[in-house]
Amino acid sequence: MFGRDRPPLLARVPLQVEDGRPGTLDRRGLDAMLKLWSDLGQGVVLVTGGEQRSEVAVGMAAAAAAAGRRAMLVECDLAHPGLAARLGLDRAPGFGEYLAHEAEAPEILQAAILAGPGATLAAAPLVCIVAGNATGLGSVLFASESFRHAVEKMRAAYDVVVLDGPAVNEESSLRAAAARVDKVLAAGSRSRLPPSLRGLVDGLVEPIA
Repeated sequence: MFGRDRPPLLARVPLQVEDGRPGTLDRRGLDAMLKLWSDLGQGVVLVTGGEQRSEVAVGMAAAAAAAGRRAMLVECDLAHPGLAARLGLDRAPGFGEYLAHEAEAPEILQAAILAGPGATLAAAPLVCIVAGNATGLGSVLFASESFRHAVEKMRAAYDVVVLDGPAVNEESSLRAAAARVDKVLAAGSRSRLPPSLRGLVDGLVEPIA
């Protein structure tokens, strides 16, 4: 992972929300995300940001699956979980419980049903892990050996792993999680990224209408 004082804009991506599902891509959005992945390659990518962070993270994971990659989406906003409700998945157990040794891997893996043209191209379902029950222990859990081990297992099993969060206002959790990933992207414009985090972020993905 490498940081930049002025992280570059890597992509502008049209995003939609259909039936309350984040990250729905039309043809233009899918093409933009596929171009982004061609530049990024494979690995574990953390997406932080504000309001549209989840839309970007889900869109990135959906595009990777549409391209035939083994893709996983992991919700890492442990303080404010919301992805389960938005994707129609079971709320718990989730990643927080797994990291706290309260759940086993088979209990937290779910298949996400996505919308948009990319959904018909995917050779395999998008594997998703939601955050689980809300906890304020994100910085502790992301600094743990359990998280390090989980990231290594995901990196070995999947071509692409997208971590949705932590958000920019959860700086201690974000820094702990960022230490274990290959790239950190921020959803939104550079002006919305806190100055203290600009050196942590490798690039920007800007959602557009």
